[in-house]
Amino acid sequence: MSIETFCSEVDTLHAAIGALRSSIAEGAQPSEVTVCMADLATNLADLFEHENSRIYGRLDCLVSGIPITNSILQQATRLHDDWMAYLTDWPADCIAADRETFAIETDALLRQIEQCSHRASNDLYPIALAKGLIRLRA
Repeated sequence: MSIETFCSEVDTLHAAIGALRSSIAEGAQPSEVTVCMADLATNLADLFEHENSRIYGRLDCLVSGIPITNSILQQATRLHDDWMAYLTDWPADCIAADRETFAIETDALLRQIEQCSHRASNDLYPIALAKGLIRLRA
């Protein structure tokens, strides 16, 4: 894989985050919101799987003890697991029953996902590129 591909996947993830935020802000039907949530889950799982298989483990073997690698991996793993649990915590009927809490909690979790993806893009991908784990272009 290439850094270009990873960045494209991050862009797709951010587009899914934007679509979810828009659906919440526009007061979309809860069933429509859950579709956006599922789309985000798919994008998050794909990116996490690619990062995990192509970067995290391989980078740790090459350069053990890089605190940023461990930190980002731990954060990404936790956020992936948190989002998957979030899907079951907020089905459409629960969203309909408490839109305000849903919006607040969702925004907080989305901010964490964005922060983690920015850290990976800005800190982890360049290290992986420098170590030859990923290419610059596809």
